[in-house]
Amino acid sequence: MTTILASSSPRKRDPQPCLLTDRFGRRLDYLRLAVTARCNLNCRYCRPKRGDWIVAPDALQDEDIVRLARILRQLGVRKVRITGGEPLVRPGIGQLLLSLRTASGIPELYLTTNGIRLNQHLPELQAAAVDGVNVSLDTLRPDRYEWITGFAGLGRVWEGIEHAVEAGLRVKLNVVVQGGVNDDEIADFCRLTRAWPFCVRFIELMPMGPAWRANTAPVSAAEILSRIEGEFGPLSALPNEEGSTARTYRISGHAGTIGVIAAHSRTFCSQCNRLRITPDGQLRLCLYQPGGLDLRSFLRRGLDDEAIAREIQLAVRNKPRDGHAAEKQSRQASQEPMILVGG
Repeated sequence: MTTILASSSPRKRDPQPCLLTDRFGRRLDYLRLAVTARCNLNCRYCRPKRGDWIVAPDALQDEDIVRLARILRQLGVRKVRITGGEPLVRPGIGQLLLSLRTASGIPELYLTTNGIRLNQHLPELQAAAVDGVNVSLDTLRPDRYEWITGFAGLGRVWEGIEHAVEAGLRVKLNVVVQGGVNDDEIADFCRLTRAWPFCVRFIELMPMGPAWRANTAPVSAAEILSRIEGEFGPLSALPNEEGSTARTYRISGHAGTIGVIAAHSRTFCSQCNRLRITPDGQLRLCLYQPGGLDLRSFLRRGLDDEAIAREIQLAVRNKPRDGHAAEKQSRQASQEPMILVGG
């Protein structure tokens, strides 16, 4: 039997009203902002072709990114997560983060990284008062890490995680679970939370990019949860933040928490509060919806902030009901590697 625990850190009320509402009544106050399509790893389920570096031809400049974040803040966006590619390979990322914090007025600023450069850039993250980092880490075994990513860097990633926790950042580990690849490490990741105060989040493999076309075996959220309970016994369910894609739990006696994200079955779409900006400046309303609103063209054409805000407000009315509906509109989404979408 699952026990419900009270939340220990309720979200503070945002004084800025959200002016971004879709036709289903969802308030879109969370932006995932991809600042580069470059990455320093070659993960097998992400890259369209191993060894290639993907570079967005029309990448946004720092001033473009800060301006768009400021416009979206005025429309009620309260949380921005910086993604990629790998955001820490973008030149001047520290100054960009600082500018986003000081010039856009965004209350919550987070970053998702593969962790290779996390330790190197940690002082810059602290200077920008970044609230937390999500580290993508699919294995705890050095040889398997190298096989998955093409790089022998597990030690560097773990060093960055340790120092981020010590620095007081909110840390989450994102684990994409694949049958026959790393599903035998679910319990090992759970054991980390016995002493470490971070959240380990297990994610269903998404039907996008090379891994899906290669028929890599997905493991369902229900099966992941069943395996955890089979190993550790009943879990205590924690309240989830509004719009969260994860269902969060605590193992009895553990300092950290466990999250399970149904990224393939998409049981959370009715609560979705996300917008995405791709590395080339497209506003995406759903991860599975191809195309988008070309914000970069608005910037280059000289539209003022109010005009861009109106275009965004009109666009968000057409956010798909869910990822399944978006996928039916076109099969392009399943052909796009995650590195070009921004996660």
